[in-house]
Amino acid sequence: MSEKRKSVDEKLTLNLIRGEFTAGEAVDLLSELFQSKIDFHVAQNFSHEERLGVAKSEAIQRIMELKNAKKESLDLVKGSGKKFRIHSNVIIEPLNQNA
Repeated sequence: MSEKRKSVDEKLTLNLIRGEFTAGEAVDLLSELFQSKIDFHVAQNFSHEERLGVAKSEAIQRIMELKNAKKESLDLVKGSGKKFRIHSNVIIEPLNQNA
């Protein structure tokens, strides 16, 4: 863990999920992951509505996308009796301030 810390101007890629999971473990992992992101956008939308009196369309759209992705992924693994390899990376990259 003594890897040199990257500069704030460099892209950073982190491995969030890497492993083999039973169907039950995959259901638990995917459910929690997707629900956490859904909850984030629900809170973001609530805050936007409280401050501005109108829903945040980007948050509403993302919530629907995440709910669909959650359903699709759970439909794939739930009750299958199979093992699954799941990988997920987080990529953090700075944006140009003028953008």
